[in-house]
Amino acid sequence: MGCHCTYLDGCTSYTFGEIEDYSVNVLPNLNCAGTPDPGNTVSSVPQACSGVNFGSSLQNAQGAGTTYQWQSGPSSTLVHGLTSVQKYNISTSQTVATWYQCVVTCTFSTLSATSAPVQVIYEQLSELLLYSRRNKYFSF
Repeated sequence: MGCHCTYLDGCTSYTFGEIEDYSVNVLPNLNCAGTPDPGNTVSSVPQACSGVNFGSSLQNAQGAGTTYQWQSGPSSTLVHGLTSVQKYNISTSQTVATWYQCVVTCTFSTLSATSAPVQVIYEQLSELLLYSRRNKYFSF
């Protein structure tokens, strides 16, 4: 694709060049409606070392007018709110095995749904290997 033109604007003709057609579909940012469907909570890692950040997100995207309240805890039934996190995804770290889930609310319908929780395992061996790699110690 290229255009070799003497001058290019909407009112000037081309001296020579190439023209290609593209089809672009612009979709409106749809407002949420009814009960949200966040699906599963997805983690970027299955296990994490102490203090190393990783990401979690939702399986299904939601429309405009959606709020997010991320929660974490030591079991899939006991969770605590992660304050000031109002996004589709989060970046966090942990020092023990932790479950994560998100309560998604549609502000237009005021209905909420909770994503299926995911557990991120705390792996001490991984932490030891990470320390070894950082410090170039490979014998145990």
